[in-house]
Amino acid sequence: MNYRYSKQREMVQSILNKKNYHPTVDELYDIVKVKYPKVSLATIYRNVEQLTDMGNIWKIEIPNEPARYDGNMEKHHHIKCTKCGSVNDVWMKNKLEDLIDLKEIEDNFSITGYKIEFEGICDSCNSTTN
Repeated sequence: MNYRYSKQREMVQSILNKKNYHPTVDELYDIVKVKYPKVSLATIYRNVEQLTDMGNIWKIEIPNEPARYDGNMEKHHHIKCTKCGSVNDVWMKNKLEDLIDLKEIEDNFSITGYKIEFEGICDSCNSTTN
């Protein structure tokens, strides 16, 4: 699908291209409205949906939380701090398919992809509890 040019969508893409940054739509809205005060929350939702459809960003879905978005399209995973809620990138040397035969996981499926989400406590939270 072809989408018309949008300066708000370009700004959202630019924000999401920052390394290791995974904002929610509300966080994106707060940033964009500084430069474009008349922008609506619906516009930001529409733009992240369009960018996701275009394959320019990833939608990170964490159970019981608002979706987050990632502009880094290289294959990687994420880790969420269970104390502060921050989400960071995880880079693995080995792919899952290098460790196990994906064809043996489920007979009735042809596996086309996977997502691994890690949980832990970030250094900032660890240092405040010690």
